Amino acid sequence: MKKILFTVLALAAITLVSCKGDKSSENNPFMSEYANEYGIPPFDKISYGDYKPAVKAGIEEQNAEIDSIIKNTAEPNFENTILALDNSGRTLDKVARVFNALSGSDNTEEMQKLSEKLLPMLTAQSDAMYMNDSLFAKVKSVMDNADKLGMDPIQKRLTEKYYKEFVRNGALLDAAKKDSLKEINSKLGAYKLQFGNNVMHDMDNCVFFVDKEEQLKGLPQGIIDNAAKLAGEKGKKGQWAFTATASTRLAVLTYAESRDLRRQMYETYTSTANHGDEWDNTENIRNILMLRQQKANLLGFNTYADYATDPYMAKTPKAAEDLLMSLFR
Repeated sequence: MKKILFTVLALAAITLVSCKGDKSSENNPFMSEYANEYGIPPFDKISYGDYKPAVKAGIEEQNAEIDSIIKNTAEPNFENTILALDNSGRTLDKVARVFNALSGSDNTEEMQKLSEKLLPMLTAQSDAMYMNDSLFAKVKSVMDNADKLGMDPIQKRLTEKYYKEFVRNGALLDAAKKDSLKEINSKLGAYKLQFGNNVMHDMDNCVFFVDKEEQLKGLPQGIIDNAAKLAGEKGKKGQWAFTATASTRLAVLTYAESRDLRRQMYETYTSTANHGDEWDNTENIRNILMLRQQKANLLGFNTYADYATDPYMAKTPKAAEDLLMSLFR
């Protein structure tokens, strides 16, 4: 069960995702092996209606696999516990990778509604697995008896990785604190979803105009043509309109010779979802920070920064900050 839910995906593939109704499992692209050399999702065959059935089927599949691990009466070892856990949830991982990649960039009403349904399901499933006392007992047994079981360094490393993941996700908490963590995770998911939706809306709708052609010097012709087209759509034919979406923003900041144009783009980008309107993220940020602090404290950390850096080489916020500051000197 590969829990890294981020993958490198071509954003252009978003346009290939069509809106259709739920398909039967035999026609659902997520429910079968991808028929290509590199296991790339068939975006041209994936519809919005494919996600929820695949997530539901993936959750059922993973629950059955976890139940099998728990009910195995043999002494817990690498093969029947850690490897079995690592191999579980394949269908859920497949759909989650694609969903997580596209939900942050596919700014459509269909994807936003889908996100509101799927994110709580994915969060609840993750919590249920990591806070499963019986499953964690098996993982801990393998961790504690690694030498006795004759595990090699790679097996020990994977076992340690899973043990730490369980602990970071609340496995050592008592029942009451586990319930609190589940509630925090649920609220965090909702606020982060709204935050992302606000950002995508503002990226697409906050526009600034340029009326002097000399300001476009250095820009690729394709960017100029798109800006002229957008200005026409906005009722300002003969001018050029820019949004802070990634493809336009990076082109302007990289190639524009006009300092004023680069400044306008930078200010538009850095003020995204910060205009005091219905898409403003100020309250979402405040709530996310508060909940992250509560989560960190619940798991035994002073701050969320301590929690976030703990599993990495830096280990502490100070070490990470020192490294960054050394690069600035």
